[in-house]
Amino acid sequence: MKVDSKIPREWFSKGDDDLSISKVLFKEGYYNATGFHSQQAVEKYLKGYVVLHNLQFEKKHNLETLLKVCSKLNNGFEKFLNGVRILDSYYLPTRYPMPWADIDKKLAQESIKI
Repeated sequence: MKVDSKIPREWFSKGDDDLSISKVLFKEGYYNATGFHSQQAVEKYLKGYVVLHNLQFEKKHNLETLLKVCSKLNNGFEKFLNGVRILDSYYLPTRYPMPWADIDKKLAQESIKI
């Protein structure tokens, strides 16, 4: 069954939005929120890629799992494994009060680059 090309584009567009938001938040000094939105951007890009290739994904927020699905189609994704592990570690701590897991400026800036 052919995929409606609009759906992957919507995933990619939402990812672009999260990445743009991440950059704005970084400039304003909101480093935890930067990490969260960077994680969300990558999640949406990976889900868009999965949908584009007519595959399924679990409805979870686990980038490593999504990356493994993408790597089955293109092993070039494997080079991003360390980056998605870093971003995965930001998902919960950036959303809830966990001061021991705060993201500093350097980590926030790196999250945008991943």
